[in-house]
Amino acid sequence: MEAHALTIRLTNKVEFPFLVLLISGGHCLLALVQGVSDFLLLGKSLDIAPGDMLDKVARRLSLIKHPECSTMSGGKAIEHLAKQGNRFHFDIKPPLHRAKNCDFSFTGLQHVTDKIIMKKEKEEGIEKGQILSSAADIAATVQHTMACHLVKRTHRAILFCKQRDLLPQNNAVL
Repeated sequence: MEAHALTIRLTNKVEFPFLVLLISGGHCLLALVQGVSDFLLLGKSLDIAPGDMLDKVARRLSLIKHPECSTMSGGKAIEHLAKQGNRFHFDIKPPLHRAKNCDFSFTGLQHVTDKIIMKKEKEEGIEKGQILSSAADIAATVQHTMACHLVKRTHRAILFCKQRDLLPQNNAVL
């Protein structure tokens, strides 16, 4: 984590302290970087990482069988289809929307999405493994909900740091 958090300093003049949000297929965390080896962990994924969740949703949607997505990774396929979909077609609340901390959770979003997919398969009369007509809308909704969750938790971390005077008033960096 430390190496990833500090890479910004290789290409930009970023002074300590700064806030870092690390997102990948395997990790999701928010930390205040106070020095080269001085980190204050503000929030982390309580279950799976966002990239892992996107890959699982893509597999459940069978996007490998979609003509536009057959050569793409799961997250890339979700992103590609999301551009064609309506992100407001399905109403999914961001995870942990009532929790007063900076942690993340993506398993619940995956579970809700699985239920939507099963319902749509039944409505369309198709079996698991076939492409849903609403796949782009599902992809757009999942991507949008995930992004909202990341933004809300990051905003909470910024407020926490400002309230405790952990970030400079001018030139605060994320």
